[in-house]
Amino acid sequence: MASIEIDQQKKKILIEKIKVFYSNEMEEEIGEFKAKKLLDFFMQELSVQIYNMAIEDAKDYMTQRIEDLLSIQKY
Repeated sequence: MASIEIDQQKKKILIEKIKVFYSNEMEEEIGEFKAKKLLDFFMQELSVQIYNMAIEDAKDYMTQRIEDLLSIQKY
């Protein structure tokens, strides 16, 4: 599965947030290149897990809806 793609404007915003976070938490400045690499790494690594969690949530939701439907079945 490929990593999640986001538009350039949102990517720029996230890169800026990473730079601010890094500065606040690590008390060290990082440039745009390093922030972009961090963003790309985490998006690639987390996308599969987030996708699978969403699929599991959808399955649970659909299972509950099917159980609701079956509960009104007449015999």
